[in-house]
Amino acid sequence: TEIPFKVVAKYSNNKTPLVTLADYIHKVAVNFNNAKILVELMSTGQEVAKIIHYDHSYINLLKVIGGKRKVGQTIANGYVKNSQLGIKMNRNIKKIGCVTLKNLIENNKLIIPDQQVFNELTTFVSSHVGYSASEGCQDDTVMCLVSFSWLVSQKVFKERNVNIVENLSSDHNNFISEIDERMKRKAFFTPDDDQKNLDLNHVTDPYILNYVKNY
Repeated sequence: TEIPFKVVAKYSNNKTPLVTLADYIHKVAVNFNNAKILVELMSTGQEVAKIIHYDHSYINLLKVIGGKRKVGQTIANGYVKNSQLGIKMNRNIKKIGCVTLKNLIENNKLIIPDQQVFNELTTFVSSHVGYSASEGCQDDTVMCLVSFSWLVSQKVFKERNVNIVENLSSDHNNFISEIDERMKRKAFFTPDDDQKNLDLNHVTDPYILNYVKNY
C-alpha cells in the first residue's frame, strides 16, 4: 500500500444476483494480489460477506469487532472470537469516514479518476443526520470511499502499513479529536445549493472545485 491511494476499479449494478456479486468480488480480489475486502453489512451486504467467507474461504475478508460503546467498531487484528464479517454503518463510522475522506482529498492523498464518483461527490450534502446524497441522487460510490477512509483511520491499518504512516497528513490522535469540530463546517455542498448555480465560497476540496468549474 502506498500514498496517494487511487480508485482503480468500480462496479455499479444493483440488479446483480448476490451470489454472482460475491463471486465477482472474490475473483477481482484474488486477481488483485489477494486484496483485502471490507464489506458494509447493511441490507444485502451480510449475505455477500457470508458467501465470500464461507463458500470461498477467503482469508483476506476484513473482520470487525463490535466493540464497547465508547470504543465502537474496530478492525480485528487477526482472529477474534465473535467478530463480524464487516462494518455496520452508523453515525460514528460515517463521521470519521467523511472527515478522513475530506482530509485525503484536500491533501492529494486520494486520486479519484472517475466521472461517476465526482458526480456523486457534488451531490453529497450535509443534513441534520450527517452526510448523504441529496434528494433524487445516489451516493453508492461515495459511501464506498467513506468506508475506505474509515479503514485508513484504523490503528490496525496503520500498524500493517507502517511505511505510509508518516505520509498521512495528521497525527491519529489529534486528527480524531478534531473530527467533531470539522464536521460543524461545510465539507461538501449544502442541500440549498443548486447544482447548476453553485456558490463555491465555502467549498475547499480542490478536486471538487476543479470538477465543478469545468462542468
